[in-house]
Amino acid sequence: MPLPSASTDRRSLWKDAAATAAVALSYFVGTRIGFALTAGDMPIATFWPPNAILLAAFLLAPVRLWWVFLLALIPAHLLAQLQSGVPAATSLGWLVGNCGEALLGATLIAKVGRRPGLFQSMQGVTAFLLCGFMLAPLVTSFLDAAIVVGTNWGSDYWDLWTTRLLSNMLAQLTIVPLIVAVGQRGWAWIRERPRQAWLEAAAIGAVVMLVSVLVFRAEYLSRSNIPALIYLPLPLLLWASIRFGPAGLSATLLVIAVVSIESLMNGRGPFISTSPAASVLSMQVFLCMIGVPLLLLAALIVERRRTEVSLRDTSRKLIDAQERERKRIARELHDDIGQTLALAEIEIDRMMAHAPDQGPDVRLNALRDQMTMVSQGIWELSHGLYPSNLEILGLVNALHRLCTDLSDGTRLHVQCDKREIPEDLPPDVSLCLYRVAQEALRNIVRHSHATNASVQLRGEDGRLLLQVADDGVGFDQARAATGVGLASMRERLNAVNGGLDIHSKPGRGTRLDAWIVLGPSPAPSDTEPTIH
Repeated sequence: MPLPSASTDRRSLWKDAAATAAVALSYFVGTRIGFALTAGDMPIATFWPPNAILLAAFLLAPVRLWWVFLLALIPAHLLAQLQSGVPAATSLGWLVGNCGEALLGATLIAKVGRRPGLFQSMQGVTAFLLCGFMLAPLVTSFLDAAIVVGTNWGSDYWDLWTTRLLSNMLAQLTIVPLIVAVGQRGWAWIRERPRQAWLEAAAIGAVVMLVSVLVFRAEYLSRSNIPALIYLPLPLLLWASIRFGPAGLSATLLVIAVVSIESLMNGRGPFISTSPAASVLSMQVFLCMIGVPLLLLAALIVERRRTEVSLRDTSRKLIDAQERERKRIARELHDDIGQTLALAEIEIDRMMAHAPDQGPDVRLNALRDQMTMVSQGIWELSHGLYPSNLEILGLVNALHRLCTDLSDGTRLHVQCDKREIPEDLPPDVSLCLYRVAQEALRNIVRHSHATNASVQLRGEDGRLLLQVADDGVGFDQARAATGVGLASMRERLNAVNGGLDIHSKPGRGTRLDAWIVLGPSPAPSDTEPTIH
């Protein structure tokens, strides 16, 4: 096993140093933001980001760096706290509480769940909610409230405990999923998103900001006193959860939280109550109560999509294995058994050529005819098992050959057309569309009673579309949903990022649209087949 070089050690050291500096700076900025969102007559912030930032750093970093982070944030903590006029004793006590909360949450999460992919499954999100969101702030809030009362920085222990608990819970809910999701994927998380996704994210952000300002800052809405207005951002949160997972929900909820808190500090918004403490409590409880179920929903959707991708990958592997086995059997039939039969035919021809003058034996003629029929049947069987002409001729020519053979061998007239077909199609795409066309034409011959059919292959909008239509008797949706052949086509198409649309009515023929996305895989929800 090669030993690590000195340059590798230096790169690792610089990487750790950069991470430590980033954590200390983020903690300092988060502390300043927390004090900026603290009402003048309240000793504890309404929203406290530094603990959430530190917890996210612990969840992303190896355990060996945790103590380094803690040492680095001590001066950042004291500088931010003392600049805000917090007594030294209170500041030191809060340092213990903040670090203890992050350490307790990260340790419990590591014990209960798995840090990698924490927000990619229901198990991970549940572990975060139980340990990082609830238990760690619950335990450390007793200490922080006691420190505030003990150092005469505030009074009324239980009000302080409640405010501190909910402010930290809200910060954990809105900050940790976003930082962890981005930090685990890094630049890959940005590069893998298509441009349309970023445009959609920008649209969500703009609409969320606009709605938040209208609901929580607009004076005329505040005076109207319509409590239901606080639910206006809920559809946007659902949108972000479904389309962008826990990270999208976290970012959207963070925007709403900051806008609502700032408005509350200025005496505006639907959360204004009889006292500042009651107003803050109302806002914190509302945001936490809508954020928790939406975070679970986002995790459930992400987990379902990952399961669909895994099933699609498994289906693709099974189909590939099936095609390889078909290819092997077809080759054995053609090269081994077919050649043996061909040699037998040649031997029979030689025997017939050397027959007596009275002519060849009738039995030899019958035997030769039988051998010819068997050879033809084996050739057709091997060609049906695996279309070797697809590899030789390509998809377009193989489809033309398929349509021509079908027109010559049946009473069905098949027209084949192509338009704007990309070059160098992947072999699995070509084979999938050929099999779909083969199965669709076979169904037309067997069931449709059609006299004319058409096969069109064209490229459009980054997709490859195969359309097979006939003028037959058609069928209803129930038969389409339960057909084995159609189910096989859907499985093949789903395995290569495609889908299937069927348009049919009794007595009005059938049109089958099979499409495959050429490029990155679409979301599983975008590949569901439909029947019309």
